[in-house]
Amino acid sequence: MVNIILKKTHKQMDTKWTNEKSFSFHGTNISEDLIDLINSNLAKIPATKTSGKLKFTVNDKNGHFFATMNHDAQKYREEDYTVCILDTMESLGWTFRFQYDAENYSSKFTGNSYTKKECFLFHKDN
Repeated sequence: MVNIILKKTHKQMDTKWTNEKSFSFHGTNISEDLIDLINSNLAKIPATKTSGKLKFTVNDKNGHFFATMNHDAQKYREEDYTVCILDTMESLGWTFRFQYDAENYSSKFTGNSYTKKECFLFHKDN
């Protein structure tokens, strides 16, 4: 059995106006073909106001496929994006196994930050 995690991260900082949400894929079984299909399906979701389009690219820092949402994307399309990704994964034979949350709070001299992570675990039998 192989696994992939889709992580949705929400980060807030009180020292500057930051309220970021992003998606990232984790695991060794993520292929360019998988990401290309997900990006193709995400592109079918119409933009609303200034939401733009969600698109996964490789993060140069850690090599994970990563996509960020601006404020309008979070406000108007976040659920559409999530459902589209879940549907695409299942159409490729990846079974949604479970979802879990994690939270982290940091208090530093430079300010406080709060990070919420929502992780979706998918598996596929070999």
